[in-house]
Amino acid sequence: MSTPTPTTTQPVPDRYPSPSVGSEIRELRKARGLTLKALSAITGISVSYLSVIERNTGNPSFVVFNAIAGALYVDVNWFFASRQGIG
Repeated sequence: MSTPTPTTTQPVPDRYPSPSVGSEIRELRKARGLTLKALSAITGISVSYLSVIERNTGNPSFVVFNAIAGALYVDVNWFFASRQGIG
């Protein structure tokens, strides 16, 4: 018997996250009135890893971006800048 493969609600974008996506996540989180602890509770992502992401030093997966997007009420594509010459 095989284990079902988890699926995401949206296709993986063919673009790259903005280089400052962590800073943008921090601004959006604060605008929504959420602390790192609250965002962690909603997403299931540790406070320490969220902090790493917000400092632009992490390399989050699409699943992580999807969880954060849901918690912050934005489309996951918000994290992915459209840039000419890539892709």
